[in-house]
Amino acid sequence: MLTIFSFSPKQTYCDNCEKTQKTYVKKELRMFNFDGNGMIKASSILIKTKLRFCLVCGHMVYDDKLDNKMSKKLKRQITKRKLLKEEYRGHLF
Repeated sequence: MLTIFSFSPKQTYCDNCEKTQKTYVKKELRMFNFDGNGMIKASSILIKTKLRFCLVCGHMVYDDKLDNKMSKKLKRQITKRKLLKEEYRGHLF
């Protein structure tokens, strides 16, 4: 697993702490597994992405910008590898 820390002055609400806390960003490899029952063919996609974590408790916290970047990377891989099922092509991407 790739782990690189980047401390950030950004404060974000932590669900675990139930209050706003200082956070840090960590680069990780994330595996997305699709079983083939939805719109995506059965497959696994590994993506290097940045995630935000609470500096106090270490739990992952929501960051809309980082989440959107991860979603775009995932969509690019799905498109590149032609994993979207035929009946859904042209509707999502």
